Amino acid sequence: MTWGYFLNEKSETFVTFKKFKALVEMQKDWSIKTIRSDRGGEYTSREFEEYYKNKGIQKQLPAGYTPPKNGVSERRNRNFFKMAITMVNEKGLPKYFWAEAVHIAVHNLIRCPTKALKDKTPVKAWSGIKPSEGDIQNHKARLVARGFTQKPGIDFYETFSPVARLAIIRSRSKSEATLHVKKEHGNTIIVCLHVDDLLFTGNDVKMMQNFKQDMLEAYEMSDLGLLNYLFGIEVSQVKEGIFISHKKYTKSILQKFKMMDCRSVDIPIAINEKFRKDDGEKKVNSSLYRNMIGSLLYLTSTREDIMFAASLLSRFMQEPSQVHFGAAKRVLRYFQGTMDYGITYKFGGYLNLIGYFDSDCSGSIDDMKSTSGYVFLFGSSICSWLSKKKSVVAQFTAEAKYVSASKATS
Repeated sequence: MTWGYFLNEKSETFVTFKKFKALVEMQKDWSIKTIRSDRGGEYTSREFEEYYKNKGIQKQLPAGYTPPKNGVSERRNRNFFKMAITMVNEKGLPKYFWAEAVHIAVHNLIRCPTKALKDKTPVKAWSGIKPSEGDIQNHKARLVARGFTQKPGIDFYETFSPVARLAIIRSRSKSEATLHVKKEHGNTIIVCLHVDDLLFTGNDVKMMQNFKQDMLEAYEMSDLGLLNYLFGIEVSQVKEGIFISHKKYTKSILQKFKMMDCRSVDIPIAINEKFRKDDGEKKVNSSLYRNMIGSLLYLTSTREDIMFAASLLSRFMQEPSQVHFGAAKRVLRYFQGTMDYGITYKFGGYLNLIGYFDSDCSGSIDDMKSTSGYVFLFGSSICSWLSKKKSVVAQFTAEAKYVSASKATS
């Protein structure tokens, strides 16, 4: 277990240590028997020496100028320092935020499982309380997102981890805290951080090997080799390129909703079919419908062919009718014949960025708002797509097209 204290001067070490000793002994009803430290004057002072004797504490000191002899503390210190510097530099914060950054680094590291504790977290081993109580999804935050404001009884034991979004796996964003890019001598390496997993790629094998070796030396981690599975996405890497799909997840959806033996259809939604919120039809189980639509929306990360259908049907999740439910089941029937569909990213070729957009005019029966959509290709591979109802009502078709074009290029 690790605690962090911040001192203005080394002379404060003795007073701070007595406070620490009182804290841990009161919490656990244990007594500190041994202290191991370096040979800094703040630990070898006369008052410390007398305190050790009075309390019966054994003192352990390594040989002079031999930090490796105190390896556990030195490595821990180095990890905290590197994490703090990284957070401050990444966010461009003033240096006086260094203490807050160290505090967050300690907070996060003691909530990560370690082999020394047989895959338990230090917090769990010390207090017996899991560090991820409650609904983590509702409290997920970035690594630097004000972890120092957490309060006991509310979110003190929550885990705040860097979480990559599916969108950044396909495209870069300067404002994305989990995506890091390094360029050196014309070579590039891109690193994506998701909780305690690292995904990296680049155009230079030696640069990637050096990065991997640095990570293995600095942190306790395993090399899992080439990426083949991420966020439920299956990744196939061959000589011609990279193919990503959701085949396994698609099959699990059909099994979940008992549609494995259904007949397939050619398109996910009938052409020119219109829906309204109050269609007079019998209402269905809204929880089941939301579960189904949520699965469809998740699949749009590799299945742009269902983007419009999933977006359209998601408008009726509050009070779905039998008509809406039937349309959602039709999309599942479409999966029956397209389970192997995915996206191929080919190596080589021309890498021109090409975009397409379109919009209907007053397509929504309920509020007369239009639905716009766009798709972008980088070379021969699709890289970005969207279908969404607009927030304003277009007065004529040309206006709907212009709004759609603005959305696609913003």
